Amino acid sequence: MYLVYNASLGSAPPTMKAGLSIGIGIFGSMIVCLYVFGNQLIIDLEDQRYETYRSMPMMPTADLAGRLSAGITISSVAFLTTVFIGLVTGASYSVRGLNSIPVIIAAFAFSCVLWMIVSIPMVMTASNERYAELLTTITAVIATLITGNNGVMPEAAMVSENLLNIIPNSLSTRVLSYHLIEGGAYTEAGLVPPAMPSGIESLGLLTVYGVVSALAGVMLVRKLHNKKVLPK
Repeated sequence: MYLVYNASLGSAPPTMKAGLSIGIGIFGSMIVCLYVFGNQLIIDLEDQRYETYRSMPMMPTADLAGRLSAGITISSVAFLTTVFIGLVTGASYSVRGLNSIPVIIAAFAFSCVLWMIVSIPMVMTASNERYAELLTTITAVIATLITGNNGVMPEAAMVSENLLNIIPNSLSTRVLSYHLIEGGAYTEAGLVPPAMPSGIESLGLLTVYGVVSALAGVMLVRKLHNKKVLPK
């Protein structure tokens, strides 16, 4: 997907290519979080593995933590692969400083947690694996399109530009872009307006998204573990 966009950009500035690779990299991580995470969960449900889990000395939170850890790991591979391809094809990245590293990690992890938790109720309400795959994939595609490739192409967004620094997928992408693209080149990269999310409040909002979704995930997984009649 990045290479297709890159071919259409022609001699675009390296910073614009960087922003595009970050946005599409986040899309790739969303696919992992929604589709792959959800797919593995519904396979366990359909194979009645939760009946076995209930007979084991394992807490529901441990089950969730393991799934989230695996999801974040695979999502990181998807994201880093896209960024690497961007680097090879002329994108220019520049970490703002050592303080940016924990912000980048946290913003990415909170975003992944949110989308993995979003997939759980989809799986619980889907009648089978095929419907779950359709629901999760469509969610990732729609969220990316309406926010203009996750906020890196504001002019293509179907929502107000002011919402790009609030909606989870575009906010996390723009936070990453702020810390991975050379300062002052955001206009050249096509990222502004709106203003880049540079303040601590942006990371705080992502933290709220991540923590609230994680708590919701704990409740949902406990429901799965305690459910006597599992979905077929």
